[in-house]
Amino acid sequence: MKKTLTAIAILLGVCSCCLAANNIKITKRHGLILYQPNFTRIDLVCNTMPSPNNKSVILCCEAAFTGKERLKASEFRHSHIAGNHVSGGKLYKGYPCRANTGCFAYYKDSKTWEFAYDRYSQCLDKAVKKHGMAFGQTMIIFNGKDVHGRRPVRSTTKNIYRALCEWNGKLYIVDSGKQMTYAQFIAALKRLGVTHALYLDMGIGWNFSFYRDNSDAPRYIHSIPIPFTTNWITFYK
Repeated sequence: MKKTLTAIAILLGVCSCCLAANNIKITKRHGLILYQPNFTRIDLVCNTMPSPNNKSVILCCEAAFTGKERLKASEFRHSHIAGNHVSGGKLYKGYPCRANTGCFAYYKDSKTWEFAYDRYSQCLDKAVKKHGMAFGQTMIIFNGKDVHGRRPVRSTTKNIYRALCEWNGKLYIVDSGKQMTYAQFIAALKRLGVTHALYLDMGIGWNFSFYRDNSDAPRYIHSIPIPFTTNWITFYK
């Protein structure tokens, strides 16, 4: 099929590079890097991280927090993940986590998503009914307002931070372009004007992640893995 399209492009005088995949758009603003995946579905993959060789995966990164019990365990359990969560349309019980002030849910049947703040069990139930996914995390911005009351880290702690955001009606994974304080990261998100921002697990090793570029090649955002990660928000073609 690809050869046929290339031949048609040559006949029409169109450069074959114009037929490259439209997997992701990367933008830089306010010291942030915005990754916008062109996805058809989203899932929360647990236990084993999707392989970069899986060409159906556009973007993959750690989502919910992982508990200390995972550091000692030889086998994965869903109870190692912070908060109840939905993966592949099934509800699993995680450990209680006060930092989980919000939630993101994707509903596969309707191809819609939702951010929730404070009580979000209804989103989990809805994700099960609609064969979707959902997980809890620290809500940073909700409906355009700063709501980061229970912070996952101190405001002065420097890191390369990451959040799942809705901006102009689209979903983005947003990273700080370089090390900055948590307060600076929040300020940058507010300058950007995101509608919602949900914290994603970060730190050396925990931030191991990749995306698929528009030539279909995997590119690592952070390339150092650790063996203790448990769950990943995964965008598919």
